[in-house]
This record gives sequence, structure tokens and C-alpha cells, in this order.
Amino acid sequence: MAGGFFSQARAEEVVVIGDSHSCGDFGQRLVRNLSEKGKHKVTMYCAPGMSVQHFQNGFKPPRELNKCRTYSSENPKLVQCQGTGDLPSLAQILNRQPKVDRVIVALGTNNLGLNGLKSFAPFAKQIRDSGAKCDWIGPPVLGKTGAMCQGKGPNLEKLIAVIQKEVGSLCQFVDSRDSTTAETTPDCVHRFGEPARRWADGVFQSLLVTQRPVSSAAPTPASAPAQANSSSSAR
Repeated sequence: MAGGFFSQARAEEVVVIGDSHSCGDFGQRLVRNLSEKGKHKVTMYCAPGMSVQHFQNGFKPPRELNKCRTYSSENPKLVQCQGTGDLPSLAQILNRQPKVDRVIVALGTNNLGLNGLKSFAPFAKQIRDSGAKCDWIGPPVLGKTGAMCQGKGPNLEKLIAVIQKEVGSLCQFVDSRDSTTAETTPDCVHRFGEPARRWADGVFQSLLVTQRPVSSAAPTPASAPAQANSSSSAR
């Protein structure tokens, strides 16, 4: 499978799976870049406060805040996933039609407590076993203010190192530290407006330059449950 969005001979069916960052300005700009500059059909699934382990097998959020939203390049209006806000499982997302060519995972910020670290590799493997390509966007630089990040600086470095180690042989890793700075944010994690859009622009450019050929021996697609509704929110 050749990598690189602009090197593709055809438009790809791209799915982005993220948290509250992806439901906000960052995700909306990334979807726009992928669809307008990359000419790809993009569907976003995002759920604030959620992590890889919640999307692995699907999850019913206990609070309205954490419900899954979905949107796409063809229908940019945020709607609840599956009509209920329940998170679809990764298998449901991969089994949607048309077939998914590429999955971009934008999850990890909600693992700053160094929880769920063993969930990354199985998630990436399931994506690759389906025959889809995989890109993984790492967490951004933490801000300088906000109680949420107190004492979490060392955790961020450990978390990113773990993600790179766990998924590096399966997914292209995009380091968000290259396109974010420690500008003040309301809680030191989220970015809104221009800082979020600059982050998305940097990630998009990184996706273009970090793509490299991936093994042409595509794995045998795994069987999956019924398809999820396709329509799309980081902590």
C-alpha cells in the first residue's frame, strides 16, 4: 500500500476517531483539510473524555458530555453517533460501507494519567488487520496554566513514548508537539480558534510528509459486527 495522501490515484475513504479535540476546531479543520486539499471522503467519530479503550468494544457514556458525535466532509453537522450518542466499536466503524481505506486515530490525551496504555497496540493491529492504513496523531503540548495539567508534564513524555512504541510498527505516528506550543488554554489541554486550526494544519502537513510505503501484503480482513452509522467531539 503506497502512503501519502496526494500520491493516491483515487480519493480515499478516511475515518478519524478522536476525543474532544476532534469534536472542536482542531477536528473540523483537519476534516476540511483532508477533504478539500486531499480530496478525500472523511467521517469523524469523536467523544469528549473518551480513550482508545472506550472505542475498542463500544461504550455507553454515563454523561451527556461524553456522548459520541459524528460528522463528515459531506455532512458537517454534528449529530449523535448511532442516534443515541453511544460509542460504536472499532469493528463497527471498520465494517461501515463504503470500505474504510485509512483510519486516523487522534486519541491519547485522556490517557495522561498513564491509564490504558496496553490498549494502543491491539487497537492499531485491528485497524491493520482490516486492510486499512493507519495514522496516529499524538497528544499536543500541555499549556502553562490549568489544574488539569499540574504535574502531568513528565506523564506526557512517557505517554507519547509508549504510543510510539506500541503502534510504531503498525501506524504512521504524527507528533503533535511539532505543531503546538504551550500557549495558555482554559484548562491547559484544549485549544480553540486559531491555535487549534494551526495544530490541525501542522498535523495535515505532517501526514503528507511522514507517509511511507507500508507492506503491500495486506492482512486478511477480520470479520466485524454490523456497520455503524456514519456521521462526529477530545476531552
